[in-house]
Amino acid sequence: MSEIAHRWGSVAVGRHWSIEADLLEPIGHEGPWLLQLSGKGWHVAFGVADANAVRELSRFVKEHAEREVFAEYRAGSFQAADVFIVKDSEFADRFWLRIRGADHIAEVTIRADDAVAFGEALEDLLSELAL
Repeated sequence: MSEIAHRWGSVAVGRHWSIEADLLEPIGHEGPWLLQLSGKGWHVAFGVADANAVRELSRFVKEHAEREVFAEYRAGSFQAADVFIVKDSEFADRFWLRIRGADHIAEVTIRADDAVAFGEALEDLLSELAL
């Protein structure tokens, strides 16, 4: 049995305080791009369509930051599960990174200074894309 190892190359990286965002494109194969997000004690990598998906994610975060309103945005996928960024309606400075599908859910809370850093890391990544 032969295994095909998929490879990706880093296209852009954004880092602000404790949050890092890294966009990877597929090399030598068709498939989704990967967005890796990490913070204090957590790391998640999931599929996105392309760089435009990160632009839309950044727009969503910027539009909903510092607002007490519920909203969610489908950011990508992790195997058969959907990945969402969910804006909390209770606290203006809280988002959830939520992976959900078929009876399973996993989530990371991004709040306070990390919520600000999340938006800034995405902006840093997009600035690097523009170079």
